[in-house]
Amino acid sequence: MSFVLTPFIATAIDRYPRKRILALTQLIQLLAASSVVIGSTVISSSYLGNDHNTFSVWILAFCLVAFWIASDLAWATNGAFTQELYEPTEYGRISSQQEIVMQITTLSAGGMGVWLLELWSMEKFALLTALLSFLAMMCFVAIQHRSVSSKQKRTLYHQQLRESVSIFRQSPRFFAFIALSCASYPMMTYLAKLVPIYLSENQQSGEWFAWWQINYGVGA
Repeated sequence: MSFVLTPFIATAIDRYPRKRILALTQLIQLLAASSVVIGSTVISSSYLGNDHNTFSVWILAFCLVAFWIASDLAWATNGAFTQELYEPTEYGRISSQQEIVMQITTLSAGGMGVWLLELWSMEKFALLTALLSFLAMMCFVAIQHRSVSSKQKRTLYHQQLRESVSIFRQSPRFFAFIALSCASYPMMTYLAKLVPIYLSENQQSGEWFAWWQINYGVGA
């Protein structure tokens, strides 16, 4: 999905203020997390019988897709926004610092999530996600920054989108190779998310897996 949306994401990043895009992505994630809480609460208080679990799964799946798309957009936009905020000589240092922060927070949060999975409900995780998304949105809004306006003649969105798509059409085999080579990373990432489910089904403690993820994040 991320590969298919790349032309749309790239065109949006090139056309619109990146600060607004980053704030918008956090707003989308805030709404997605809030929808899980509200939807679960409404469904639990209603009389849906056996359809309760079905509706809950579909709400969660829809919100996860929206969350992932917003994350992909935010990740790509963040790199472009960094180039606006800092001088070219600072890119290397800032990028390395961002990578360190991302590795520690992402993997450590994943490890803590495995540990809290036995204690928290889905609603509590969603509430925490909504709170963190709100704080991130406020941080982006508070950044004092003025976008540099381009002096070039702006084209229509669909015209620029066709230009982005034409880049893929020029070397389809190359981009197909890139897509396939990158497929292993999300596959392994999401397969790792099945480990807590396996441990839970077999009534085994997930503390070792949580500590492994935390230590892996600190080491990375």
